[in-house]
Amino acid sequence: KYNIAFDVAHKPRGKIDENLTELRDFLNSNDFLCYNFLETPITQNSLKAFDILVFV
Repeated sequence: KYNIAFDVAHKPRGKIDENLTELRDFLNSNDFLCYNFLETPITQNSLKAFDILVFV
């Protein structure tokens, strides 16, 4: 499984638990795990748990 973080701390246009639920469900059913990323500022240490960071 791959961990995907969706940035929600920097005024996103979309949120994985609101208007991007179809994308989240598709990714979750295809060996991805989706998370809300709340960290600010973004640091190398805060990204260690994730394979991908998405800005929407």
